[in-house]
Amino acid sequence: MTKLFITIALFIATGVAGFLYLKPQWQTFRTAQAENNYLTRVSGEFDELIKNRDALLREVNSISKEDIDRIDAALPQGQHAGEFLVTLENMTKETSITLKQLNLSGISEKEQKTLAVKNQPIPTGALKSSAPEKAISELPSTLSVSGSYETFKRFLDAAERNIRLIDIGTASFTSPGESYKPMDINMGIKTYYQ
Repeated sequence: MTKLFITIALFIATGVAGFLYLKPQWQTFRTAQAENNYLTRVSGEFDELIKNRDALLREVNSISKEDIDRIDAALPQGQHAGEFLVTLENMTKETSITLKQLNLSGISEKEQKTLAVKNQPIPTGALKSSAPEKAISELPSTLSVSGSYETFKRFLDAAERNIRLIDIGTASFTSPGESYKPMDINMGIKTYYQ
């Protein structure tokens, strides 16, 4: 009976010792298993993100250089006010309308004179305003021209076809009184840049 009692006591002691030893190990195993599952899920999410990134890169790289240049011409980086001035002058020459006055409102008077003389674009970031930066900014201007109704229509058509985005918000006409004299047209226009 003593042997049986000692055997049972040893089994119970072994079971208790095993339980006390294995329980923390089991908890460590469960924690490691949960972390492994979490890392597997995160790894799967990263793999999916990498696939999406690669797909986006392929799509971006498929855009031709000509298309990128056209987008940059339509919505340039920086004001490029000098180029805009040249564009407006060329449009007035092509449409046989007389350019009387151009006021680039987003630029100081001194810079306008410099642009008129040198015809150089303003460096990107040269003008800083206290307003928060936006993704797309406006360069408002006023333009005074003189010409017939037909030349004005041609000018509007040229502005519409121009690759740089030009909005003509307002236009006011002054009647010449006689049909053979050109009419004066004042316009509020704006163009956009990044």
